[in-house]
Amino acid sequence: MKKRKRQGNIFILLFIYFMYLIINYGKQLMFIGLCILAIYVIKKLIDIFVDKNDYNDYIESKKIQERQQQISETLDIAFSKKEHEEVFSDDEYEKQGREAELKIINNIKRLFPKENIIHDSYFQTNTSTTQIDIVAVNTKGIYVIESKDYSGVLKGKCWEKYWTQILNKNKCKYKVYNPIYQNNSHIEALKKNFKKFNIPEEAFKSYIVFSDRCKLYITGTSKANIIKACELYYGLAGDFEQSKDILREEQVREVCTRLRNHTFVSRELKEHHKERLQNK
Repeated sequence: MKKRKRQGNIFILLFIYFMYLIINYGKQLMFIGLCILAIYVIKKLIDIFVDKNDYNDYIESKKIQERQQQISETLDIAFSKKEHEEVFSDDEYEKQGREAELKIINNIKRLFPKENIIHDSYFQTNTSTTQIDIVAVNTKGIYVIESKDYSGVLKGKCWEKYWTQILNKNKCKYKVYNPIYQNNSHIEALKKNFKKFNIPEEAFKSYIVFSDRCKLYITGTSKANIIKACELYYGLAGDFEQSKDILREEQVREVCTRLRNHTFVSRELKEHHKERLQNK
């Protein structure tokens, strides 16, 4: 009985104290309550949105894994005598990466002459054939662009050989080959093939361009420019402002001609290249 009386007294005291707070600080308490409610609602909405995106990422995860090093083979550029047009095939993978890569191509065309943009060129290395997504050339340099249409979260360090792609709230993790290394091998192949043109070392500039859907957590420093598709235009424009002319017009024409010659490869070679990447 004494315990019940004590509990009752405590309840009455708490009730009186609560009423005192309402009477004296009613508006402040109401404001705090509304703020807490608003924060709760916003958090729930964010969770719903993230869950939806993670679910979509999970559905695509198997395809993304297969395309880790050949995403960029989703867009063909055809240069006709009258005009230059984007040409897309009906391949399933091309449809998946079409939107992000089209944005990259269009941004580049705002800064370079169309005939100076070469897509999907193939070069022989010491051990195999390498395919280069996009090369854009002007007097400021040779811009070697590796396109990655990844989604989810990408973590890693610039000097690591492999990075980690995370999907579905840490439920799915994949190793992906560091695209900095990949693009460095492209640049080495170009240097070897352009040796007779006397191209300076500083003319070769590496750009790794990711889909806007991808969240990047890449640490460390690198000569390569790691950016998203929406940042590409301003990144290139900034480089133009800071750079002096490195190449002569004659060198630009020679390089573009050589690059275009290396886009005319057999279908068998392209298929062999795709199979080699998938089997890595």
